[in-house]
Amino acid sequence: MKNSESFRDLEVLNLDHFQLPAPWSAPEGLIELQDCLLFPGAQGVFDRLGRPFPESFLRRGPGGSEYAYGEPLDQAVPEINGLDSGGEVLFLPCVRFEAFGHLLTEAAAYLSMLLDPDVDLLATAAAQATVVLAANSDQSIEEVRELLGLEPDRILCTGSLVRPMSCPRVLIPRPSMINRCALDRRHFPAVRRLVDRHYNLAGSSDVQGALGPQPAGDSAQARLYLSRSRLAPECRLVAGEVQLEEELRVRGWNVVYPETLPLPEQLRLLAEARIIAGCVGSAMHLLMYFGEAFAGRPLIGLGPTDRGLNRNFVYQFQQQSLDYRQISCLERDPDCPKKAQGIHVQDLILSVAAPRLAEAMEALAAAMVGESLGSSGSSQPLPDRLGVAMEPFA
Repeated sequence: MKNSESFRDLEVLNLDHFQLPAPWSAPEGLIELQDCLLFPGAQGVFDRLGRPFPESFLRRGPGGSEYAYGEPLDQAVPEINGLDSGGEVLFLPCVRFEAFGHLLTEAAAYLSMLLDPDVDLLATAAAQATVVLAANSDQSIEEVRELLGLEPDRILCTGSLVRPMSCPRVLIPRPSMINRCALDRRHFPAVRRLVDRHYNLAGSSDVQGALGPQPAGDSAQARLYLSRSRLAPECRLVAGEVQLEEELRVRGWNVVYPETLPLPEQLRLLAEARIIAGCVGSAMHLLMYFGEAFAGRPLIGLGPTDRGLNRNFVYQFQQQSLDYRQISCLERDPDCPKKAQGIHVQDLILSVAAPRLAEAMEALAAAMVGESLGSSGSSQPLPDRLGVAMEPFA
């Protein structure tokens, strides 16, 4: 932990500080490929010469330039008697359900058209198609089958193929978002449809009650902090977050652990909170469920001191018009043992003492919702920095 000499002003950022190049457009519709091959264990689709179709592989990063599972290589094509014959295919490059963040981002992105009742893709353009998942999604095949109401013989994964399969026509939905590259407004209803159907929430009175246009006035629900401290050890954790939670509770914040709550309860708490805060992570992706109905909702993120922020969240917060502020207060834990254990994430540490940070969050929250601490409640200008002594904002 840094010494007290480093506990100076805390920097407060807004979305204007995260100027990114214009996001790559996310067009609607279908990619249509002719005379294709599917190989056992493949992550995408190939032509008759075994050359990969780049648009059929899961891509991420600026401009969609990064292949999530490595750049695809040409495949050796066997003689015709070494191929299985397949029919029309609807290919999904990624529909992972085991990780909540990927469910709300990449799974929702590729299932967007399939869940849209106005498109009804499986009853029209792909009425006779077999749904094929890339090898990375093999663990989600049963969830996808149930979600789309498919018979078992209408869905498979490339990981289950014994030999390459020849397909006269392959359709690929254009995703509503590209991880760290682009996010289209149509992704928000896609998230809502996916969450409703996958968690059997459609028509739930609890969920409908959570979607009221105005947050609740109960002061106990006014400030909501989304904690990561009870996540599994292999997830990214923040040393000192438990102490921060204790400080926030003293100040009247409602501290919740999203992964321990049913989805209707999570949605209700998010809808009722006057201000939402937490370390930027998957719990904030759930705000996409509310789409542009959350425009103007105050949101405080605890972010790194190097001014970093995952592009997904920048695009999400911009598209939703959230009133976002980020306090620069997190640093990588130099003593984190996870990499030595083969875990790819690295834990974080607070760059400021928990009481000091809680005090700063309280002051920023009050300014964002127009509440002066202990005064008339008139709105105050938002600071660029939060002073050590927490003097009134100029």
